[in-house]
Amino acid sequence: EPLPIGSVVVKTSMDPSGVAGPVFVMEKRGPDFNPEEGNWWYAIYWPEPPAEWAAKTGGPVYWRTPSPKAAYCYECHQGFDRELGGVPDDVRAW
Repeated sequence: EPLPIGSVVVKTSMDPSGVAGPVFVMEKRGPDFNPEEGNWWYAIYWPEPPAEWAAKTGGPVYWRTPSPKAAYCYECHQGFDRELGGVPDDVRAW
């Protein structure tokens, strides 16, 4: 079933060497928040990106909707089940 308003999904990440990567956050908001994106609010938090990434991102990252930088989130989710916020089938099977 679709996740209810107020649901929050948090995903941590790391690179292959075990260095902490960005934290990704989604929150299901009300029906008038952003209907084109399933009413999801997105954020990416990465307080200490490695130097290579800091050069690309401009330093520490705290991008959130409605910043155009947060478009990275919903662009990735476009190809997945919109009822669940764009979660790939193999993740939902867990």
